[in-house]
Amino acid sequence: NIQSLNGTAGSSDFAANGVISNYLGYLFTPGQALKGTMNVTSHNFNVNEFMVDPVSEKPTAGAVQKAPAKADGVVPIPKFFDLVLNSKVDNVIYDNLKLTNASGTVAVKNEVASLNNLTFNTLGATFGTTGSYNTQDLAHPKFDLGLNIKNLDFQNAFKAFNTVKALVPLASTVQGVFGTNFSVSGEMGQDMLPKLSTLSGKGLFDIVKASVLQSPVLSQISSLTTLPELKNLQVLNKIVNAQLVNGNLVVQPFDLTIGDVKMTLGGTNSLQGILSYVAAINAPTGKLGNAVSNKLTQLTGVQNIQGTDRVTLGLNIGGNITSPVVKLTSGSLKDQGKAIVTNVVKTKLTSTLLDLANKNRAKNDSTQKATAITQQNAQQQLDLEIQKRKLEAQEKARQAIGKGLNSLFGG
Repeated sequence: NIQSLNGTAGSSDFAANGVISNYLGYLFTPGQALKGTMNVTSHNFNVNEFMVDPVSEKPTAGAVQKAPAKADGVVPIPKFFDLVLNSKVDNVIYDNLKLTNASGTVAVKNEVASLNNLTFNTLGATFGTTGSYNTQDLAHPKFDLGLNIKNLDFQNAFKAFNTVKALVPLASTVQGVFGTNFSVSGEMGQDMLPKLSTLSGKGLFDIVKASVLQSPVLSQISSLTTLPELKNLQVLNKIVNAQLVNGNLVVQPFDLTIGDVKMTLGGTNSLQGILSYVAAINAPTGKLGNAVSNKLTQLTGVQNIQGTDRVTLGLNIGGNITSPVVKLTSGSLKDQGKAIVTNVVKTKLTSTLLDLANKNRAKNDSTQKATAITQQNAQQQLDLEIQKRKLEAQEKARQAIGKGLNSLFGG
């Protein structure tokens, strides 16, 4: 039993108590694990000081007592640890973030850290997570997390997290607060940040309140439809479902009501910032300008479009967040915006999933081909070795027979 163990490492401090077993086996017998359950507390813990180079497995230049500005290496999980750590840390520095009131249980075994009910505060929000971090392949560490975030400011998230900038570029023009329940998995980079192209997962965003101001996308939609109320949006208590497929964000259709205008929006955006969204806007026909009415007449075949009560406009949104391209692609006298957007998003999601499946299949085929070539080369090498030994045996037999004949005939 450990009654009390206190220490420091760099700028980090810790205090621990609990039960540790098999420490002699761990110290003196290769391959034996250190086992136990520990309660660990710390006032200040700097994760950046424990980074290692993923190739050499040695501490990086940043892993010194003075904390680097950002994380610069992989945090390895020991192979021969079988420990449960009940932790409580007042202040944590991780990359460029400062976390407070961190607590939870971490089970460490076979180079995998399993997180259970890990909670902390940062950026004015509350974070909770359960999942795992796997360094069995130190060059390609994996993670699998369930995130529960409450009361996170859009702009704080956009400025602090590169993942938000890359995956949700539309958040750059949003002011307000949101929460999320999201499951995500992928690979960590050498900087201990997720490799965006490996991310997959799904969940929801709970938009508590949001104001979308000076958005190039909304400005173009407003201009094209001649509906000025669409230039700026106010959103309250809206749930938006989304999915990640190899770093591509797929936003499921969601509805907005702006006065007497109804809008359904959904689609995808890529890691390269390319937007591929669709919107269906159901509006009073009398609000539309002549240019839009004429275009709708072409699309619907209805000559007296202004004589109808309401109309649904179908829009395609492409380009990128700073230079979007919005086009009017369909029109209908029916209020079928939800169905239109849902079908398009389903098609986009199916296409994205098929693309991922094809990439994985190609990767597996390449791996299998490489394995087959390796096995073939090994078999050829074995055949050559067998042939070589046969020839050597034949030569030895020939020499032995020659010696025997020489001896027999007095040679």
